[in-house]
Amino acid sequence: MPEIRPKRKLSITTEVGRNQATVRERHNTPEWQPFRQTTSTSHGAVFGMEKANKAIGKCGELLLRSQARYAITIAGGWHVQILRLCSAVLVLLLPVQNLQPNFSVEWKFVAIKSKLQIPVPDSGIFTIDHREPVFRMSRTLIAEGKTDTWSIDLTTDGKEVVVKSTGETTRGHVSWDGSDLVYQAKIILNDGREGTDTVRYHPSDGGRTITAIESFRGPVVKFDNLWVFEKQR
Repeated sequence: MPEIRPKRKLSITTEVGRNQATVRERHNTPEWQPFRQTTSTSHGAVFGMEKANKAIGKCGELLLRSQARYAITIAGGWHVQILRLCSAVLVLLLPVQNLQPNFSVEWKFVAIKSKLQIPVPDSGIFTIDHREPVFRMSRTLIAEGKTDTWSIDLTTDGKEVVVKSTGETTRGHVSWDGSDLVYQAKIILNDGREGTDTVRYHPSDGGRTITAIESFRGPVVKFDNLWVFEKQR
């Protein structure tokens, strides 16, 4: 039988051992450390859990950052929307200011266009000096040769004004209702009886016409009038 040479066998064993040692040395290097740990079930489980926790933590951090950015984006979006809304409100409010016209002019009573439940005057002139909020009005009516003149100084902020004349006291105020100017008054007679007078002045025809809708309720008489005045100058 051929002779078995132990040297050759020892050489193979030694080579294998060297290879295993080389592998172990490589496994012990930092770059191989994670892979080496996975060779053990227990260590691999621990390593896997740690990696999973780190991964979850990283994902959670990214998620929180993402949510924060999203929240900031949403907040910014609402901020922009609020600014747009405020701008829209301001745009809507500006025309309201422009809808409050200036009545300063001399107005002529137009009988043919008016509807009165009182005797229709032959002529009438309303002179208004309007310098917001001051509103001064003077009216002169002529009927059957007789002239009736009456005037009052008001402010459009609704402040009450008291005017005393023969036989009566008038407590009145005027305020805006959109583009309409509304005059409300209480008339107190010397004997204590009272009446109310409400007149809504409505501009139309590009500010060349004023329609005054009057409702008078007194202790003796009651009437509703529709006065039409046209701009003179």
